[in-house]
Amino acid sequence: MRITELNLGSDCSGLLITQPGLTPCIVVHQQHHEHRKRFTIAHEIGHFALKHHFGDTNVHADSLTSISYRGGRASQGTDPREIAANQFASTLLMPTALMERALLRRKTKLERDYESVVQELAESFTVSGHAMTLRLKSMGYI
Repeated sequence: MRITELNLGSDCSGLLITQPGLTPCIVVHQQHHEHRKRFTIAHEIGHFALKHHFGDTNVHADSLTSISYRGGRASQGTDPREIAANQFASTLLMPTALMERALLRRKTKLERDYESVVQELAESFTVSGHAMTLRLKSMGYI
């Protein structure tokens, strides 16, 4: 899979481009923070790995809202493909076993100051605080 960066405009964070017989390509917005780029790449890998079909087109674009879990169909829980790609990306970047190990070392601190633990973990896993918060919620820790 190839990954490239381009200016995708204000409402697009990533694209997955596939064509039979050619190497798939993920395009991420060059002006986004590295954490968002990593999540976008993982999200698009999720679409590819989960074999999501997007009609007859070979290009799938994800808006900022679907990548960040805010707004759009993904945040409303109405587009199962976007939800699944977000879950794939979250698990890929913050694997359950590694998260549990990291949380075990911070259990006491998590109970009294979860915000600082979120930031520590986000830095450790190279993701945004928002992505880490959502992952911790999905795992039932906060």
